[in-house]
Amino acid sequence: MTLREVIEQNLFKCVARRLDRAPHAEDMPFTIVVMEEDLRAHGVSDNDAARVDAAFRKIGPTLQRWPTAPMVIVAMPKRESLVRLERKKTPEEWQRMQARIGHVAALARDLANKFNARKPKPKPTI
Repeated sequence: MTLREVIEQNLFKCVARRLDRAPHAEDMPFTIVVMEEDLRAHGVSDNDAARVDAAFRKIGPTLQRWPTAPMVIVAMPKRESLVRLERKKTPEEWQRMQARIGHVAALARDLANKFNARKPKPKPTI
């Protein structure tokens, strides 16, 4: 997986966790790009995707607010431990992950559409 794919997958998991200071659903594409740029500015590359994934898995269950790039960088394991992190996923696991990501993205879009479609109730006339 590329760095962007790992970030996208893990930030959508964060959306599901309903964290404080989370961006709106329509801002997610921009949020993913900014997180990737911030990580790359600190020397993180596609070769570090497994380390970034491990960092999100480490901090994800304990997060109470939206993660930042520094939070991910601090949680990243050392490069030497990368060998232990890499486990090839089966095609079935990839399909399940993609289906879950698609489902979460669809829920986020539906929620944004419902929120944007809400019209204020007319005030009763006396």
